[in-house]
Amino acid sequence: MGLAQQPLGLGFIAWVGLIPWFFSFKQYVTLWDGVKSFFIWGCVYHLVTIFWLALNIGTSPVVAVISLLATVIFLSVMILPGAAIMVFTRRKTANFLFAFPIVWVGIEYFRMGGALAFPWVSFANTQTQFLLPIQNAEITGILGITFWVVMVNVLIFKSVQSNLKFRICTTAFFLLPWMTGLFLYPEDISDDGALEVAIVQPNVPLSEKWEDHLISDHIDHLIQLSQPAIQDKVDLVVWPETAPPIYLLKTGKHYLRKIQSALRGSDTVILTGIPHYEQKNREIESYNSVIMFNSTEILGLYNKIQLVPMAEYVPLSDIFPSLKDLNFGQANFTQGQTCTTFPVGQWMVGSVICFESTIPQLVRRFIRAGAGVMTIVTNDGWYESAPEPQQHAKQAIFRAIESRKPILRCANTGISMIIEPSGNIRTSSRLNEEIVLRSHIQPNHTISFYTRWGDLFAQINLVVLAGISLFLAGRKNYA
Repeated sequence: MGLAQQPLGLGFIAWVGLIPWFFSFKQYVTLWDGVKSFFIWGCVYHLVTIFWLALNIGTSPVVAVISLLATVIFLSVMILPGAAIMVFTRRKTANFLFAFPIVWVGIEYFRMGGALAFPWVSFANTQTQFLLPIQNAEITGILGITFWVVMVNVLIFKSVQSNLKFRICTTAFFLLPWMTGLFLYPEDISDDGALEVAIVQPNVPLSEKWEDHLISDHIDHLIQLSQPAIQDKVDLVVWPETAPPIYLLKTGKHYLRKIQSALRGSDTVILTGIPHYEQKNREIESYNSVIMFNSTEILGLYNKIQLVPMAEYVPLSDIFPSLKDLNFGQANFTQGQTCTTFPVGQWMVGSVICFESTIPQLVRRFIRAGAGVMTIVTNDGWYESAPEPQQHAKQAIFRAIESRKPILRCANTGISMIIEPSGNIRTSSRLNEEIVLRSHIQPNHTISFYTRWGDLFAQINLVVLAGISLFLAGRKNYA
């Protein structure tokens, strides 16, 4: 299952990747058996999937390895409630494996929310190379795709010792999302008012990013790369996360005026990530932010809401301020509160920052706030090779399908992409290249089922799981 998460074109492994694990389920007798099996499986799966955490060039090797091990253990512990449920059902019925897809959807659902949300390792993310079946995420969200992946494993495992009729049903279940995906695949949505856009990937090495004597060079570089698009009067130019490495709205206002002067004579607007701060009650609050501006004014400011624990803040530091004094090499950002959208022509544009693009519920909030197109600004420059940038980038495909909005992904070193509402990647960059992607996109006012109802599929699963548990609680152990 870990290999299926890597950018190797091996997503099909996920359809059978759980079967070896299922063989051990027959041996479950005690809760300890279940906990041990889940924890060992979890450690191996998460280690194979996110081993790249140890390759972070933005910190020391020791801190990077500790970060990897802590994350693997934390994620593995989070799946242990599933062990208790599976041991319980194992004692009550011979068909206990059919509860596993529901249990796993519940695990991923709770792992998607809160300050420690980490949907990065969702089974659904193994399937982004198969565009037809993942169209169903418009209805079920990514957890519906996870359910399908796990149930396919269960059915194939059961088919080995079952009759022909069961095998036919297994085949039908496997093919079902491919057929419904064909039905759900969107036609070209035209609300008129297409936007011409340019995505600037400056490819600034992390070693040069925050050098004070290079600030002017970085900004000149961004202007130079954007100039052809500005001269062609494109509607929107997107720069990546913290593209100008200075407080553009504070100490760097002279740089802001320089950029705005390059926009004179054009209706082009620029959306860019910036570092930002505000002084409140004699305290300085720092933010990871996005702004939009034209040649004369600031059109809006968004402060990142979903901060990365131990990278952008210390958990519980809002309750215990002294925790901010701990230094693990992390930033100490303040959490934003509002899903700001920005005006571009007749449309509103939403923007999330880096890790936020993996959180379906957050992107959904921007769409409900009126965004007709979403942008993602990020800097994956901490990882100079595969697979982190590829794993991160492919999750934007789901955000397009869930919302049925075009997605503009702008990364400092890659991978930048323009994604259609179908999830089809219209154009993309390579990793570690300097490039400007140009295209037209068609924003829309569509409100998809997922945008309207959220993770209803997962919530129904939880109700079903509760019902099954109550039913089985009244039964004697079958063996």
